[in-house]
Amino acid sequence: FISIRLIQQFVKSNPSPAYINRVATVFNNNGQGVRGDMGAVIKAILMDPEARDCSNIDTYNSGKFLQPIERFTIIWNAFDVSTPSGRYYLRDQSEFGILLEQDFLRAPSVFNFFSPFYAESENVAPMDLVSPEFQIFHSTSSIYYLNLLELKIKNTAFNNRTLSSGNSNFLTVNPNDVPELDYSVQENIYSTQGLSALIDHLNILLCRGQMNSSTKSIIENAITSYENNISTYEARNAVEDAIYFIIATPAFNILK
Repeated sequence: FISIRLIQQFVKSNPSPAYINRVATVFNNNGQGVRGDMGAVIKAILMDPEARDCSNIDTYNSGKFLQPIERFTIIWNAFDVSTPSGRYYLRDQSEFGILLEQDFLRAPSVFNFFSPFYAESENVAPMDLVSPEFQIFHSTSSIYYLNLLELKIKNTAFNNRTLSSGNSNFLTVNPNDVPELDYSVQENIYSTQGLSALIDHLNILLCRGQMNSSTKSIIENAITSYENNISTYEARNAVEDAIYFIIATPAFNILK
């Protein structure tokens, strides 16, 4: 039970029985007669051939859908989010928790934000597979995710609540302590090497190199159209649009 749940969280939604058995074996005995050594268990999960061997990428049961919090933190980490004060206070419940149905440490029950047994009915369930994270991805949360992340990419990473109102237990948004994403590396690549090089770079940084050529062409064509038709279109605009388009693709959202 523990092995299945942890593999689903770290690597893939539908691990093979052999993968589960290898991890469960380590849970039962870490090699030194110790049962329940979580360090050894996590290592076994992440270093297993089913997690590491690229030949598994295109198998029908490969991958997992990134959770909303994971998608946001990937962006913040990839572009080195920083604040003038060096302090960070994100009130995630009010910014995206309600409509994305996930915020830090606020699962609606002890069973997490979604069921590990949930299976999308049209394509997943008929194959006797599960798709847990898709339970909180629907017509409302999917659109809100795209709109909100565009706002965070192109404007403010999040509202930084580091301003004291006189009550030490209550902080408000600080207009002088705005979080910023650093796109300097990406702007330099675009300016010196071109749009194609920028997309290739972002493919590695955000998609683990798994974006296909068709998706890349669609994104390049859209940005090229902007370049040709918007006189004020600059490197910063190209980088922001490229990131926004990429975060809407399966290559970014499905971890393999």
